[in-house]
Amino acid sequence: MAKIGKDVFVIKNENICVEIHYSPKTGFYYKDVPQEVYDLTGFGNKRYPDEESLKQHLLCSLTEYHEKIRNCRKVISYHLYGSAQLILNKLEGIYAGYSGIKTGISKQFDYKLDNNIENMFGFTFNILMEVAGRTTEYYHVREDYTPGGLYRLAGQSKEMIIDWTQERKQFFMDLREKLQQLIYGVSEFSINRIYFN
Repeated sequence: MAKIGKDVFVIKNENICVEIHYSPKTGFYYKDVPQEVYDLTGFGNKRYPDEESLKQHLLCSLTEYHEKIRNCRKVISYHLYGSAQLILNKLEGIYAGYSGIKTGISKQFDYKLDNNIENMFGFTFNILMEVAGRTTEYYHVREDYTPGGLYRLAGQSKEMIIDWTQERKQFFMDLREKLQQLIYGVSEFSINRIYFN
């Protein structure tokens, strides 16, 4: 892998110097392109037979990248689910079963029809970057708040997207902590249980 030159590109209004390298196995490639450019554009996912094709693809990718970061916002995705017994109205008599969501419960809840699980509640949440270019895409957020890898919304689930606020993030973190404390509390019963003959 030999360094054969360098190019300068404007990335986020800064001149960034990147090295051009060549390897017989991988062809031409750049070093020092910010990871965020790779993550948001897919740049570098093909083999470049010459410097010009490498440069042209990076220029196109940078146009796409700048369009995406100009139209991005931080969001929270969440998915709520519970057992049918907690979410749905129970029918008695000849038509025993479940029908419709109970009054006061969000229609965004997914439910599990499993008679063996009566009292289940769970949720998932992710902090994401929503970027709007030609299409709207979601990316995981790194610790430095830059977009990371692509996040795919679950197709058929009732996964919701809301604007990120510190309060909303804290709500989900507190909810997770309360569920964890509940699990620890219930675990005390099983650890310290008394057996009766």
